[in-house]
Amino acid sequence: MRYAPEQYARAFADVWETTSPRKRTLCLSRFVFTVVKHGDATRFRKICAAIEAELTHRRGGRIIDLEFARPIAPSLLTRLAGAFPHRDLIRVSVRPALLAGVRVVVDGKRQLDYSLRRKVYDLFH
Repeated sequence: MRYAPEQYARAFADVWETTSPRKRTLCLSRFVFTVVKHGDATRFRKICAAIEAELTHRRGGRIIDLEFARPIAPSLLTRLAGAFPHRDLIRVSVRPALLAGVRVVVDGKRQLDYSLRRKVYDLFH
């Protein structure tokens, strides 16, 4: 039987929060076994992303996706990450399609698009 990644995430988060730190390794290995047993090993990345999102939202955080056109210096990334609360999950990716600039997506819904690609698109459309 196949479950949605969000169902796995809710179940995992419920157990994770009630498990003592000493037993979390066992909890994690049993969870992986369960995912494989149900035939969902090919969707493990989506399940992990859903777990990450669930745990972040449960502690009151947001998921911040920072997309840059080129790799940036670690010092700049540290300063930029410092602008967000520690409970937020910050994911950084490089997308050459942006041409230049940055795109910030909050919880997959709100976005600030300061990329050259958007500006060129707006100019010609």
